[in-house]
Amino acid sequence: MPECVRRPEDHEMLTAERATGPVIRLLIVDDHPVMRRGLSTLFAGASDIDVVGLASDAREAAALVDSTSPDIVLMDIAMPDVDGVEAIRSLLESHPEFAVLILTTFAELDRTLAGMKVGASTWRASAVASERCSSWCRPAWATVTSPTDSASARAPSRPT
Repeated sequence: MPECVRRPEDHEMLTAERATGPVIRLLIVDDHPVMRRGLSTLFAGASDIDVVGLASDAREAAALVDSTSPDIVLMDIAMPDVDGVEAIRSLLESHPEFAVLILTTFAELDRTLAGMKVGASTWRASAVASERCSSWCRPAWATVTSPTDSASARAPSRPT
């Protein structure tokens, strides 16, 4: 069952309380519960990122995208029900207004590159140090907040 971490009206109040600037709305999609909770905990420490939902598969992700309006979807590329590449394609076709960040292992490089071709903004290895988690979202968020951006004009980037 998808887990909505915050309702949209909670996000508006939270954003108003933060004086540091805009808050990035993040949806985490991973089939491993420990990974979902761990990522949620790591991002909770970032003052400019609000985890609005946790989904275990593509179906749950689609439902949460509709109900939470995320800015970024952080998605595991290897999921059991629908391949991550197909999930990215489907989500971006129906909601081109957000960025997708792929979470992957290096063993899944072919699928990761396929995900980039269908519109993901960037990718990160799941073994990246935790203190860098929040820095993943900011460049991807910038691609969807640019006034000249469109889903077809996004420039995918590789991690540095």
